[in-house]
Amino acid sequence: MKMLRSLVALIALAIALPTTVSAQSFSGVVAGVVKDEQGGVLPGVSVQLIGKTGARDTTTDTAGAYRFNAVDPGAYAVVITMSGFQAQRRDNIIVTVGRQATVDASLKVGGQSETIEVTGEAPVVDVTASSTQNNLSQDLLYNMPIRQGNTATNLLNFAPGINAQSAYGGDASSANGLLIDGVDTRDPSGGTAWTFFNFNIVEEVEIVGVGAPAEYGSFTGAVVNTITKSGGNRFGGLFDFTYTRASLASSNVNTTVTNINPSLGTSAKTNKFTDFTTQFSGPLISDKLFFFLSAQRYHLNADPAGPRTVNDEVSPRMNFKLNYQPSASNNFMTHIQYDAYNIIGRAGVSALQATDDLTNQEDAPEWVWLGQWRHIFGPKTFSEVKYTGWSGFYDLNPKVIAPQHYDGETNLYSVSQGWSYAADRGRHQMNAAISHFAEGFGKHDLKFGIEVERSKTR
Repeated sequence: MKMLRSLVALIALAIALPTTVSAQSFSGVVAGVVKDEQGGVLPGVSVQLIGKTGARDTTTDTAGAYRFNAVDPGAYAVVITMSGFQAQRRDNIIVTVGRQATVDASLKVGGQSETIEVTGEAPVVDVTASSTQNNLSQDLLYNMPIRQGNTATNLLNFAPGINAQSAYGGDASSANGLLIDGVDTRDPSGGTAWTFFNFNIVEEVEIVGVGAPAEYGSFTGAVVNTITKSGGNRFGGLFDFTYTRASLASSNVNTTVTNINPSLGTSAKTNKFTDFTTQFSGPLISDKLFFFLSAQRYHLNADPAGPRTVNDEVSPRMNFKLNYQPSASNNFMTHIQYDAYNIIGRAGVSALQATDDLTNQEDAPEWVWLGQWRHIFGPKTFSEVKYTGWSGFYDLNPKVIAPQHYDGETNLYSVSQGWSYAADRGRHQMNAAISHFAEGFGKHDLKFGIEVERSKTR
């Protein structure tokens, strides 16, 4: 009995400690406290959060505190007004995924028609979260060398503390979670990256490691959650084009060096590279219905190291996103992505031994989809229901349809790669969760949810 009383007391003490645990969502929080010039809290103050899809309103409580939950990533303005006081406006409040932007205010006595614009941004460090977390903005992504290859794994490798896909001391490759708007796009059997996408569709990237919330599973390194762009009340567009060819490149290895080490003269060369993206976004109904559309054609023709002369990749990609908010409390979103990963000249044996005859052609189209309903019950509680998934296949067909020859003395292959391969993968996933910010016994973000998943590997 004494041991039982001690255990109960220990649990009660742990609950009473003023700690904050951040429940993960693919949105952020804007919160703060409003006071007067003497430091007294001001209840009943009107606070408005203005973003690209419209405005949300709330009032401060008896402690002078206000809170906007389920805020999508982006830049916002906060306007604070109260009768008998000068209004205050804060611009360029940056909201990131899973973080709280704290915007406190001190109002001066004066006419309400006078508005004071306060310069400065919300702090970039969220002191309420304990997880190892990095957020990469669109401005940073645009200037990073991540255009070629798999964007998801490239993003991972450029985050602090991560090298060759090994994050925070965890295993590489299959140890990491790779998500697009919350859709787990990994191979269900191998756990490795499957879905390729255009970095230009990315609004923000959240990389979570040690201390990640319990709802994240099946990883020991990091979770890379890619948030895609959305439309707003202003029309916007983007055209991005990159081009190069072999004649525009120069060799940094001279004859003297190649005579000493001939392998340095046989490095991979880019014959031709073109990558263009067109995007358009805006309102279909002001403050209610918004769209985002993106199309990309990626083409890389290279001369790989070794006997091969051709490695040709053509990848068309399309994204369509629709956001509908019939009221301030409800938001519906759907996102569909299509891409096709087509390669001619993929090595069927060791890449350094493969000739053009020992290659195959890969066809790998896929669809990714997401449907979400978010309902805001109040400043402290909201719910999310999602149906997500993806489906894709890849076929590997040899260039030369013939049996493969193997020389036991030289350990070399010839004639054909000698095999073909066909596989498909898929995932259907349902999520439902409710999040609540509780202030009793300290401040805690509480989240309860359920996830049902059905994956396919053939």
